[in-house]
Amino acid sequence: MRRQREPKPQQHAKNTEPTRALPEPPEIILSDTDSRTETSIGAEGLVVVTGVFDLLHIGHLRFLEAACRLGDRLIVGVESAERVRRWKGPNRPIQSDDDRMALLMALRVVDGVFLITGERVDPEYYAELLRPMNARYLAVTADDPFLKEKREAMAEMGVELRVVIPRIENYSTTRLVRLLGLP
Repeated sequence: MRRQREPKPQQHAKNTEPTRALPEPPEIILSDTDSRTETSIGAEGLVVVTGVFDLLHIGHLRFLEAACRLGDRLIVGVESAERVRRWKGPNRPIQSDDDRMALLMALRVVDGVFLITGERVDPEYYAELLRPMNARYLAVTADDPFLKEKREAMAEMGVELRVVIPRIENYSTTRLVRLLGLP
C-alpha cells in the first residue's frame, strides 16, 4: 500500500491564465488526503498519465499502479467526454467526466486528477498542457500509438517518457462495452 488515507477537506490547485495562445492550464483536483498546496505540485517525483478511464478494469489499475511506482505523486489527466466522442463515437464515454474523475480519485495510487479539454490531440498539445506541472515522468503503455512523438515532445521539455506496462490482452473498455451489449 502506498499510503494511509485520512479524511481532509478537498483542495483545488488553480493555475493562472496563460500569457500566450497555449492550452489553458488544467485545474488539478487533489485527493482529500493530499495536504500539499498548488506551489508543491511540481515536485521532483511527479508522474503524469492521461487516458479515458471510462469503465475501470484491471488493465487500468495495473497501469496506474506501475506509473505510481515511478515517483512520489501520480496525477491523472482524464480526456473530456467531448474529446472521447470525437475518437470513439457518440455512445462513448459511458460515464460522465465527473464520474470518471471521482472513480480515479478513490484509488489510493492516485494523488490528483485533471480534465483534458480542447480540440487538439497532437503530442505537442499534451506537452504544452503538461509543461506547467513540472512533471518528472509521463507514463504510458507499450501500445501507445503516439509513443515516438510523445517521447520527442516530452524530451524537449525535460520530462522522461516511461513505458510502464505492456498492453494487457483481453482487458479494454471497448471489449467490456461489447460484452455488456452496449451500443
